Amino acid sequence: MRMSEGTTFKQCGCRDEGTGKVLGRKCPRLRRGNGWSQAHGTWYYQIELPPHADGTRRPPLRKGGFATKDQAGTELDLARELLAIAGPGDTETAIRIADAITAGMRATRTLPDPGRVRKAVGGGQHPAVKPPAVGEWLEEWLAAKKKLRPGTVRGYAGHIRLYLKPHLGHIPIDRLRVTDIAAVFDHIAELNDAITEARASRSPARRAAVHGRWLVGPATCQRIRATLRSAVSAYMKQHPGALPANVASVAELPPGGRPKALVWTGERVRAWQKDFDARHAAARTAGGRVSPVDIWISAPRPSRVMVWTPAQTMVFLAAARRHRLHALWRLITTRDCAAAKAAGCAAPTPTCTPRPPPSAGRSPSSAGTPSRAPPNLMPASGPSPSTPTPSPTSPAGARNTTKKKRPPGTPGPAAGSSSPASGETRCTPPRSPACSS
Repeated sequence: MRMSEGTTFKQCGCRDEGTGKVLGRKCPRLRRGNGWSQAHGTWYYQIELPPHADGTRRPPLRKGGFATKDQAGTELDLARELLAIAGPGDTETAIRIADAITAGMRATRTLPDPGRVRKAVGGGQHPAVKPPAVGEWLEEWLAAKKKLRPGTVRGYAGHIRLYLKPHLGHIPIDRLRVTDIAAVFDHIAELNDAITEARASRSPARRAAVHGRWLVGPATCQRIRATLRSAVSAYMKQHPGALPANVASVAELPPGGRPKALVWTGERVRAWQKDFDARHAAARTAGGRVSPVDIWISAPRPSRVMVWTPAQTMVFLAAARRHRLHALWRLITTRDCAAAKAAGCAAPTPTCTPRPPPSAGRSPSSAGTPSRAPPNLMPASGPSPSTPTPSPTSPAGARNTTKKKRPPGTPGPAAGSSSPASGETRCTPPRSPACSS
């Protein structure tokens, strides 16, 4: 099949005064002297297209409205490039390319990108089928994941909803670049900086604005990229040749290693408490509503993962004895059960594996000894309140005072309670033994 070269011409919408017919190219006002009039008419191009699949003639490609001949000629060259993708005698490919040209002109009045059409033809795809946007494909990819556990699906959905779709959702998947992916994580880094700055601020309003917002660490960024990488890889498997490479694999990120866990030693507790007291006093001096919880969150920790000693764990359980989730806290601390598993544990089939009871003659770790986990087994009545133990609630050496004994079963001081004698607010540093702060 011989490809048409096409042509450019100039015409206008003037009509004959006698017949009322459009003059088109015959309008005498189109020319001025030996050249073309710059103020009358516009330029067009026209080129023949291959026939339909059933052999019937296809209308020629024709488009106008160009201000100059060069502009019309540039788009005509683009149409020629598209038609030249089909090799000599390859009628089937030529018909598919013509379908793509016709569909593009009908939808957007623009010609399809030759690079995209060339990729589609090389991969055996129909060039008239436009690749989906990243957001559209992510939703389709996640909906097709039928064998994933509910927790994994929620994780993927959160990555898509919070980070990937807002920044990449509008980009066609074949137009996705490494710079686009890097911009997502640049935005996450800026958000982390804003949250950290607001938490460290002495303004209650700024701290309240980021209340409940958590930092996105390097490990989470790696998982977000893994979600995108898996989705793009699935598209490449379903559409061979459509993408030259998985750009999500090329994007560079900081290593997602876990932060080093540190124990809440007496020295670290006293340093944290001193900083908390200073922040609390400054907030009270500034006036307005003072929220000890917001100050507790904003006070920096030595590490993102802090571990309680057994004595500190006992103090926490004693203080939370009347809390509605006390049984859950006790389950987590005495059975080495992850907090997420305990919260989502189904009643008929618990996923928490009980630890074996301690051997005869064996006792829990002595109070104040650093441990990555609390004692294996705790008395049903909880720790004896009469035993003085160093803990984040009342760290050893923090005050040179003697603690009065309480009757058995009396709950200890709640975190964040105010002492009338000292006028200070005492807060327990964060959280359960295996949880990151």
